[in-house]
Amino acid sequence: MTWIRRILSSVCPGRTLMIDIYSLKNQRRSQKSVSGFTLLELVIVLVILGVIASFAARPVAQTMEVWVGTMRTQTDQGDLNFALERMARDVRWAESVSSCGENDLEVQTAEEGQPKYTYSAEEEDGVIVIKLNTEVLASNENADMSFNCTKNDSLYTIMATMDMDGDDYTEETTVYCRNCE
Repeated sequence: MTWIRRILSSVCPGRTLMIDIYSLKNQRRSQKSVSGFTLLELVIVLVILGVIASFAARPVAQTMEVWVGTMRTQTDQGDLNFALERMARDVRWAESVSSCGENDLEVQTAEEGQPKYTYSAEEEDGVIVIKLNTEVLASNENADMSFNCTKNDSLYTIMATMDMDGDDYTEETTVYCRNCE
């Protein structure tokens, strides 16, 4: 804009004042037309964004609930699998298995003087837990847990089951007792 003024002032030296007044009027008009948002427009936009966000939040919340449920199920299944593997390991290296039945497994280790490992599934504070002696190996407030041990010569089959709202999860392993007679 300044180079236009220089050219016009060199061509018409008396008209520079009119050009400056004209440019000032245009600047005032442009400042009035770019005044910003009114408070009402801002409130309307915020209300619309709130409504959109409330509709978008429902699927996200449902997805999070499903994810949390899935993670809880995987954790419970992992605990049950850990208990089963621990039982299988102790049977594999046991000197003898004195008790093998429904929710009952008693194992004597090969080392002299070592305590017996007693596995049981029992109710504790309204929750069925799988225990090794007094230590809880697996528990779930929303599921019934149990295990069953069967013997065929030196082969022991241990089956652990968890019933979660009608959905059964079952793990089974067969283990050979190396030191059993």
